[in-house]
Formats: sequence, structure tokens, C-alpha cells
Amino acid sequence: MYSRHARLVPVVATAGLLVSACTSSPSDTESKEPAVVSQYACGQLHIRVTDDPDRRLLGIDYRDKRLLLKPDSSASREIFVAPGDTTTRFQRQGEQAELTIRGETFPECLPPGALERPFTAQGSDPVWQAHVSSAELVLSPPYEDQQSLRLPSELVTANRHGRES
Repeated sequence: MYSRHARLVPVVATAGLLVSACTSSPSDTESKEPAVVSQYACGQLHIRVTDDPDRRLLGIDYRDKRLLLKPDSSASREIFVAPGDTTTRFQRQGEQAELTIRGETFPECLPPGALERPFTAQGSDPVWQAHVSSAELVLSPPYEDQQSLRLPSELVTANRHGRES
């Protein structure tokens, strides 16, 4: 009699595991939109921005700290503010953004590797200068008897899917 019960227990336990593995709770089957993560460089401050579409919150990670911001309902653009602290805000438009934390405004926030416009670079030995504006690149040669080189410049937009011109 003992041997029949001993063989029946593993069969019942296995069947129970199979049934529980096949069932799922409603929360498992609901599809959640994944959070969108963006990186920015605000001058020397590097930040990571996480959009959580389900909770309508924006998370900003910087210097081992985290801010949670809510959309500003009075704004027509993408402006997020800290609850109870209007001096902490994040405003973005396209790939550019502006960050203010407790009243301190940081330089323009851009994706890593992007250049602010206008942008100027210069070197020495021999002296040269390059200036990029929204419409052209001007390269000033090292010697005064040479004429500056002017090339058309177009704005290239970068996003998480790649670059567009």
C-alpha cells in the first residue's frame, strides 16, 4: 500500500507545477511601454534621463543622485518640474535641453558628441581658426596672405535612432 502512494505523490506534484507554469496573472500579460533612456552632456555635467510613460514621470540621474520630475501642466512644451520646487526643472526641445537644479542653470544639454552652435575651434603653431555657425564653416588659414575657406554647413540632427541630415 505504501508503494502506491509513494508513486502517486510525484505525479500529483508534477501536474501541479505544470498547471501553475501555464497560468499567468493579468499583470504578466499586460504590455508595458518600456522606459526611454537618453544621455545628455550639460557642459561638464553628464546626465541620464529616463521617461516612464506609465507613471508620466521623468527621472534624471546625475552625480550619484536622482531627481523625479512631473510634467508642467501650464507649459505647451516639454517642461518638467520637481514637485514642490519650481527652481528645479528640465526643458527639452528636440535633441537640445536645459537643466536647472535648485536655481542653478547648467550649460545647454546636448547628446554626447554633439557640438553647440555656434562652435569655434582654434590652434597654434601655426595659428588657425574654424568657426561653425548654422549655415557655414569658416576656416581661417594660418597665414594672412591666404583667403578664408567658406563651406556650407547643414544642421545634422541626432537621435536614438541614428543621424539625419
